[in-house]
Amino acid sequence: MKILRACLLVMLVFSLISIVGCGGGGGDGGVTPQQETGTINGSVSGTTIIAVVDNEIVANDDTTGKTPDANGNFPFTLTGIPVGENVGIYLIKEGGIFPLYFDIDDDGNPDTNVFTLSSTCTIDLGFVNTNVEGQDGKAIPENDPSDNPNITSGTENVDIPTTLNQPATSGLTLSQLSPKVLMPLKFLGVSGLRFTSKRP
Repeated sequence: MKILRACLLVMLVFSLISIVGCGGGGGDGGVTPQQETGTINGSVSGTTIIAVVDNEIVANDDTTGKTPDANGNFPFTLTGIPVGENVGIYLIKEGGIFPLYFDIDDDGNPDTNVFTLSSTCTIDLGFVNTNVEGQDGKAIPENDPSDNPNITSGTENVDIPTTLNQPATSGLTLSQLSPKVLMPLKFLGVSGLRFTSKRP
């Protein structure tokens, strides 16, 4: 009888150890899942296109060197747009910064410039126009992104992200710095700058 109790006790202890040893965690070996992202594409008459989340640039494209379509417009693609984050799209053209606006209540008036992707998807904006009558300072897409079921519109944000006006210049040499400083000045319409040095 003592042997039977001892055997049962040993089996019980081993069973408990194996249950405790297997329990919890549910870990995946330390692999962090990648954040879901989406893609936004369209065409423009020529510009730089930037996607911003929380004042950080998350994607950009430049039409420089691209071949225009039959209408003279240039394709763009923004990849890596994070799902579940408030996103703003901005076009930088001829010295101006144009936030992308769209109509969320179908009244014909573009009323917000913020949206969230609810899942991985591709959004086609069509042609994005910065010269729509009555919409000065705004970029208006041909295809309203709020018509897509994977997009949730957000509250309008009238502030231009500071990252669009401040190029990163830390640690650059003068030859690297010149284009970084001159390009934003070019966007602002400043031209004809010359650098001179005075010697004692």
